[in-house]
Amino acid sequence: MRATPRVLRGVAHSAITEAAAAERADLIVLGTHGRSGLSRFLLGSVAQKVIATATCPVMTVHPLEGGKGGAGKGRGPRRKPAVAGE
Repeated sequence: MRATPRVLRGVAHSAITEAAAAERADLIVLGTHGRSGLSRFLLGSVAQKVIATATCPVMTVHPLEGGKGGAGKGRGPRRKPAVAGE
């Protein structure tokens, strides 16, 4: 398996999907903030827009329950990722 990280500029969801298409990516992996309710409505969801517009499958990696982020900080096992587009 080969993974290629990218730092992109522009409107986030468009830049991600355009880069994935240009690279002919097999999968897009995105971290999420785990927002819900009003904050998600007001701020939008880049992950949701990528899932809706990507031409390849998208895997989202959610933060641990009860916390914001925390990957690799010894806070216990990660939740299962959600995969869209299969």
